[in-house]
Amino acid sequence: MGAGRNHFPGSLVVALCFGFPWLAGCTQSGAPSVPASMPVASAPLVMASAEADERIAVAGTGAASAVNGSSKLVKGIYTWGAEVETLSPCNTDKTYWLEGREELLVPLQDLAMKKADAANEAYQPIYVEAQVVYAGQATDGFAVDYDGVMQLQAVKIASGNVPSQCKLLDNSPSVAK
Repeated sequence: MGAGRNHFPGSLVVALCFGFPWLAGCTQSGAPSVPASMPVASAPLVMASAEADERIAVAGTGAASAVNGSSKLVKGIYTWGAEVETLSPCNTDKTYWLEGREELLVPLQDLAMKKADAANEAYQPIYVEAQVVYAGQATDGFAVDYDGVMQLQAVKIASGNVPSQCKLLDNSPSVAK
């Protein structure tokens, strides 16, 4: 992997900050407060808009505190809407209720809402690559209907465009005719 693949292009960081000066890594003037060659591993979270694949930086780290230990990177489909906030890992039939800090969830919700408004249909899928911790099975509320609860620690990528290699498998029983 070339050295350039591990860094944000300077123009990308600058462009993101001018549109969103309140984001992590930006100053109120809109200029980035981080070097243009900052490694991705220490960079702010990256999100892509629902209308295009432009990326924006958003804050996101958190302490892991859950039933089954440390956080792991999950690539999957985030879904948000009335009484729904879920994460379904790619190429599985599992769906988890998603919990996390407001500063991590609100940008995802905003992206989902923009995509739903553009499609004129609720519950639009958002592709995410996120650090999560499995927090066990819920005992009450809407979360009990899912395969468990995931605690969102950080979002690395979010995009309105779901890659073709990220599928959700159907776990409903087939009906013989």
